Amino acid sequence: MVVKCSVCEKDRPKRKVIKRMPLMETELPEKYSDYKEFMCMNIINELRKDKKWYNNICENRMLVLKKR
Repeated sequence: MVVKCSVCEKDRPKRKVIKRMPLMETELPEKYSDYKEFMCMNIINELRKDKKWYNNICENRMLVLKKR
């Protein structure tokens, strides 16, 4: 199964990926056992309103339905 971050996949002028990191899998409660949750840990460069570039971690969360 290949999971990709939808935020990091799109190249935008105000957001660029500096370093690609592996996805982090987080534990969900028992009632959501049909799903897996992943969090993107890519390091990105963001241009903010004050016209300066800042390093940040993406932290986009993705829910994926497990195959049965």
